[in-house]
Amino acid sequence: MALAATTQIAVILSIFILPILTYLYFNNVEEVKSTAGPLPPATEITGLFIHPIKSCHGLSVKSAKLLPTGLDLGALS
Repeated sequence: MALAATTQIAVILSIFILPILTYLYFNNVEEVKSTAGPLPPATEITGLFIHPIKSCHGLSVKSAKLLPTGLDLGALS
């Protein structure tokens, strides 16, 4: 028993496209709420010391570049 062309299209839409559209609709409706609190007030740095060895005296620096891995110490060498 062959299905009519319109029936085939309706079956394809209901099986494949309708679930995808439903998924996209519900994921776009929900808002992503941040659980982080408010930012702290700005802080002024009055002195910066680098301690290459923790138990030794620190080196005073006027400025340093902050990298994702830490302070850039290339200017000290």
